[in-house]
Amino acid sequence: MRVVAISISLLAALAQFVSAARMQQSSHDPDDILIPEEKASTNIANERASIGYAALGGTTGGIGGNTVTVSTLEQLTSEVATDVAKIIIISGTITGNAVVRIGSNKSILGKSGASLVGVGLRVLKKSNVIIRNLKINKVLATAGDALAVQQSSKVWIDHVDLSSDRNHGKDHYDGLIDITHGSTYVSVTNSLLHNHYKASLVGHSDGNAVQDKAITVTYAMNKWENLNSRMPSFRAGVGHIYNNYFVNSGDGINTRVGGQVLVENNVWRGVKKALYSTEGFAVARGNDFGGASHTAPEGRFSQPPYKYTLLDAAQVMAAVQSSGATLSFGAAAEGGKGGGSSGAIVPSDPAVGPPGGGKGEAPVGTTPPPDVGAGSQNNGQGGEFSGARIPSYTDFNLPSRRPPMRDNQERQPNLSPAINRHIQRRRRASSF
Repeated sequence: MRVVAISISLLAALAQFVSAARMQQSSHDPDDILIPEEKASTNIANERASIGYAALGGTTGGIGGNTVTVSTLEQLTSEVATDVAKIIIISGTITGNAVVRIGSNKSILGKSGASLVGVGLRVLKKSNVIIRNLKINKVLATAGDALAVQQSSKVWIDHVDLSSDRNHGKDHYDGLIDITHGSTYVSVTNSLLHNHYKASLVGHSDGNAVQDKAITVTYAMNKWENLNSRMPSFRAGVGHIYNNYFVNSGDGINTRVGGQVLVENNVWRGVKKALYSTEGFAVARGNDFGGASHTAPEGRFSQPPYKYTLLDAAQVMAAVQSSGATLSFGAAAEGGKGGGSSGAIVPSDPAVGPPGGGKGEAPVGTTPPPDVGAGSQNNGQGGEFSGARIPSYTDFNLPSRRPPMRDNQERQPNLSPAINRHIQRRRRASSF
């Protein structure tokens, strides 16, 4: 009997060991490792910024507020005007010749196929704004930029499709995404900028360098196609530009007036000048310039103050195929259009997180930005931009040498199969 008891104990221990081994194996599913965004929230309306400076700033948009659906210019203008936390869902196509000013604490999300034609969005002296899954095209110069961020903080622009045409002169339209007047904690991710003259301006004039030194911007996982210039044009501030694909365009990244940019693992094809300087600086590493010229004085900004996932340059072209307004959503909660209805947007697939993104966590020892949680009578959700000092490139006393791979970079080899599955999921046709 004693021998039998020992045998039973051994069998139980062996079964427990096998079970634990299986559990350990299942926790290392290749998709979980290779595509970190698979673990994103199942409710896109409640997703906060997860990449770059916008994540570091704590950008939450309209989380915690009511959800409304709009389908006219009048409804959109009214719903975004205040600083009260709110999630605005755009349905269908809204046309006009206007600029809509966005209040603080807003998430503006496009349904499948949602677009603005001739209508630009402006974030002016505001904080904590998210704009995702929206097409904006043919905004005339008289209405301003397609997307403008001016003297604002904590803005995440993700999965947008911005364009016009090149059938008119370069001044017929203005910029696609312009980030100016000392704006901070801004990220532009997973977006498609195409068929336009002046793509993206950072810092609005050479004479405004004192204010624009505060600028902090991340550009990650974007596709830039058939553009003339400003991809981006970067004045005075600090920029991190990684895993972008530039194709069939003119002038690329222009670092100007003391700008400090870190340019990592990007790809250029059919571009004249990939990277050049007008009295600016750059640290460039891991890029595939595709034969384009690339010259800029060595800069001092070589390590951003946040975690991020860095793809090899060879993987970038496949990874950005899901850029633009390509997110697929499931059914929204019940509610009328434009009438202050509440509800949630549930994606049809959990893989809706932005590719290339880390968790937005600052490395150990990094001080949180001074304006995180700051607001003007909005229960700490962020309000009118307070003008608090934001660290600029002069605060980064970093060596100019190119350092080896760091702990806060998660280089992911052999991503192709998982990326292809990820792209196919995002391409599934779906509607609210």
